[in-house]
Amino acid sequence: MLLQADLHLLFQLFLHVQSKLKTLLQPLNVLQNVLHVPLNALHVPLAVLLMRPAKLLLVPLAMLLVPLAMLLVPLAMLLVQLQTQ
Repeated sequence: MLLQADLHLLFQLFLHVQSKLKTLLQPLNVLQNVLHVPLNALHVPLAVLLMRPAKLLLVPLAMLLVPLAMLLVPLAMLLVQLQTQ
């Protein structure tokens, strides 16, 4: 059936996007692990001070991309259903 084939293709697309997002998020996870050090008042490395704003902005942004990608699949399925009616 055409609808099943379309849903299968959409699911394959979702898996592809999910794997690409995981690949894109890997450096951010490494960055988060590297920067997860206690900041004391006596010794704060310059690299941590420089990278901390990037961490604070990029990680939440990346965390928003995953649910957004997960919303695309039901939306695409709805569009396929509307086109077949």
